[in-house]
Amino acid sequence: MDFLGTVFVTGTYGVGKSTLCGQLSKELGILAFSAGDLISAANGEQYGVNKVVADKISNQNILVVEVNKQLQLHPQILLAGHFCIFNHENRVDCLPEDVYEKLHITQIIL
Repeated sequence: MDFLGTVFVTGTYGVGKSTLCGQLSKELGILAFSAGDLISAANGEQYGVNKVVADKISNQNILVVEVNKQLQLHPQILLAGHFCIFNHENRVDCLPEDVYEKLHITQIIL
């Protein structure tokens, strides 16, 4: 693949985003990350225990920092993630559009 930045692989929970990223990573030699794993590692929590997000802006700011750290080490990455999350009321909440620009997304795979 001839690009710099982030290829964003998105879909609903459990659809196989991380599996696809893992396969693409092996075939293309590009590192793959899960947005949830990056955020959880930075927060010192175990990803997947709770899908509810208390503060989506804070979480997305953490994700931007972590992705940018990876982009400093690797010119291109695969990122599995979502366009929306479950908020503290367990309702679907869309993420702010500016976060995708900050993640240096060059391509989106749905």
